[in-house]
Amino acid sequence: MILDLSQPSFEIIRVTAEFSNAAVVAVMPYIADVAQKLDLPVSRPVTAEHVVHCSITPLRNWGVEIGINGAWVFAFDRGYVNTIQGPNEFFLIQDFDRIPDYFGEVKITKVDAVKLARDTLMKLHIPLESVFAEQDP
Repeated sequence: MILDLSQPSFEIIRVTAEFSNAAVVAVMPYIADVAQKLDLPVSRPVTAEHVVHCSITPLRNWGVEIGINGAWVFAFDRGYVNTIQGPNEFFLIQDFDRIPDYFGEVKITKVDAVKLARDTLMKLHIPLESVFAEQDP
């Protein structure tokens, strides 16, 4: 098998500024709602003035990725915010010498970790059953 990395796996489509601005207006209430419910350390209320970039992803469904001040990124697709990346997101680091910064002593029990995850889902009004979180991990 030959893996060809020369071609992107998705088509890039340019959109107008008007389209991008309309996407920001449509998605910002969802981002503001999630930021408030999770008590994220971002300026509130989160508004279009906080946006530093907006990317449109035209895969099967249109998606929007919005970056706001403070190096926070939110992805919206299929009617909900499906990704939140904070300024210290492990997968975004460029300096691999910083990887040990993400290691540390585990200070939470399995029971407490499961409770934290379930509590977070409930803050977002996501029924535990809809993501199978009512089951034993």
